[in-house]
Amino acid sequence: MTNVPMLPSLSDIEQMKKFKSIADENNTPREYYTDLSLNKKPIQSKQHIMENKINNSASNIQNMKNILEKLHKIDNNILIETKSINKEIVETWKVKTNILENSSNKPKKTFNVFNNKTSQSILENLTLNESAKAISLFLNKGLTIEHNKIQEIINLTETFNISRLEANKFKQRYQRCIELKETEAGNIFSKKFQISKTNAIVAYDKIKSILENIS
Repeated sequence: MTNVPMLPSLSDIEQMKKFKSIADENNTPREYYTDLSLNKKPIQSKQHIMENKINNSASNIQNMKNILEKLHKIDNNILIETKSINKEIVETWKVKTNILENSSNKPKKTFNVFNNKTSQSILENLTLNESAKAISLFLNKGLTIEHNKIQEIINLTETFNISRLEANKFKQRYQRCIELKETEAGNIFSKKFQISKTNAIVAYDKIKSILENIS
């Protein structure tokens, strides 16, 4: 008698399909994406996000540092150029000292304000060094000789010169009166001497104050 192999039943076939489906599912590699589309970016961990932020921050700081260094170099160059220009302007007008001999064989000093580039004097034989210095500083700042600040110094210098000459004259007359025992006249010349001397001192002090306050 021949043995006929037994065929699986329909129930067996369905059961086998289920097992195969489960096995296939377990062997399929899994991808960690936000959805089923492969075009989506993988979910980043918090640590990875923080590292990116730190890297971006460090890069921004370095860029800002580079920009500030460039600006600092530009500022330094401008400052150097400005100092060079100011130095050139300051050296344009200078004071020259003259030494003159007078009748008493005592050297007398006068002062000229001259242009260092052209060697031409704009004022000569000023009796006060302070006047010459103040005028030269004002000229170096761009003021003209007609400016009221420079004219004030010139007028004060003239007042000083006149007052000093008058003081010397009244002093000599007072001494002459004392020699002649003319007391009343001597007192008059003494008062005039004091007034002229005071005027000279006031004019000089004003010139000196102007010089000290030029910035």
